[in-house]
Amino acid sequence: MSLTSENNKEKPEYGYYVGYRVITTCFVLGAVGLIFLVSGFFVKYYLDIVFWVAGILLLILFLWPAFGMFYTKRSMYRDEKLRLDFLDKFEEAQILDCGCGSGRHAIPLAKQIHKGSLLTGIDIYDTNSISVNSLERIQTNAMLEGVSDKTRFMVGSITDIPFDNEAFDVVTCMGVMHELGRFKSKAFREIGRVLKPHGLLYFRELKRWSMVPFIGIFALIAFKSKKYWERELKNNGFEIVQKGKSGNYYEFLARRLTEV
Repeated sequence: MSLTSENNKEKPEYGYYVGYRVITTCFVLGAVGLIFLVSGFFVKYYLDIVFWVAGILLLILFLWPAFGMFYTKRSMYRDEKLRLDFLDKFEEAQILDCGCGSGRHAIPLAKQIHKGSLLTGIDIYDTNSISVNSLERIQTNAMLEGVSDKTRFMVGSITDIPFDNEAFDVVTCMGVMHELGRFKSKAFREIGRVLKPHGLLYFRELKRWSMVPFIGIFALIAFKSKKYWERELKNNGFEIVQKGKSGNYYEFLARRLTEV
């Protein structure tokens, strides 16, 4: 095969962690803040203070996160490799990945699981969350990565999972819960419903303080503490089997306890 055809071969695409529109909006508002800040040197009668304060606030609230979110494409989310050792004991497992997105987590897991196991991914495919988010994109990525035979992907919400009770041995949920607002408990209950008795949930969420350099003070609002997630798991019928940290994430392995 020629070098040209090799270079033109289609490659998987996983996109930005946030959509282009969000990043662009933050850059624009940050630029407005810069204009306000500079304009403050050319106005009088206390308006200069108003312009400076407004400019600084806009820079902190929007330009800082804009650069941080743009940088994540090259740092936190580049060529991410994921391996969950506990999956090795399952010979023929039914696994559900909630919020599979473009396959950044689901596809590495599909490469790990044994032949005979099946990884199902659901997502609402919001392009504000991931820039290339679509059902077609993740299906193409799975084909290009050679895991189509071990995966299936469909549209579905973590707050209304489109499967029967006790359908899965393992559920994974990575970097999704912080987006759900007041619906977090409903999502945990849905996960418990579709897990088999004593089935396992692998759950991880971004650490609050580790995200400050990337999205500024919004991190303190959007992301929760480790104790918060421990409490949510326990209050929604899970026993925490293991917990720890991996990079910018809190990690939990929990077992379903309550009957549905």
